[in-house]
Amino acid sequence: IWQSEPWQRIFARIEEAGKPILWHVTQRVSRSPYHGGSENAYWSENKTSAGELNNEMLLSQFCDIVQTYQGIPFIGAHQLHVGLERLSGLLDTHPNLYIDTSCGFFLRWADMFYEQDRNAYRSFFQQYPERILFGSDARLAPGEIDTYLVESFLGHARFLLQLCLPADLLQAVASQNAERLFGLKSKEVPRRGNVRP
Repeated sequence: IWQSEPWQRIFARIEEAGKPILWHVTQRVSRSPYHGGSENAYWSENKTSAGELNNEMLLSQFCDIVQTYQGIPFIGAHQLHVGLERLSGLLDTHPNLYIDTSCGFFLRWADMFYEQDRNAYRSFFQQYPERILFGSDARLAPGEIDTYLVESFLGHARFLLQLCLPADLLQAVASQNAERLFGLKSKEVPRRGNVRP
């Protein structure tokens, strides 16, 4: 469907307006038991509706669109469900590709990084400091917050904080990259007493 003429017109308008796109589904089958994701999360209601689609086909179609519309910043949700090595190749190939930290960059409440894992992720973040946006996939809205959503958000924040990133890189990923891409005003939050940010 993304290759259809109506969608080409939509992408052209978005590129003309200089707006980013958060691209959410690039996987036919994905499995994230550590985070609570199921194998057919995107197709749970009707697994056969996806037909012959497979992960590589969907990722390839997405990359074709990213290459075609280089004026659009594309944000690949969930790190496109690929590992750091493949992700590095995609980021190197497509300067208009960004990722968010949701789902894959997650630590449960009692877990800690092994130092070699922390170093690998920290190195990745240092290599792409302007291309990573904090994301949690947790919709925290007044009156609709529950323990599951809070724990989901905290798992993503915990991952980021345990990387022990330099302050400027942490601020870039936590807010500044999104502010720049979405054209948002930077918001300074005043410190309250001796509470550390």
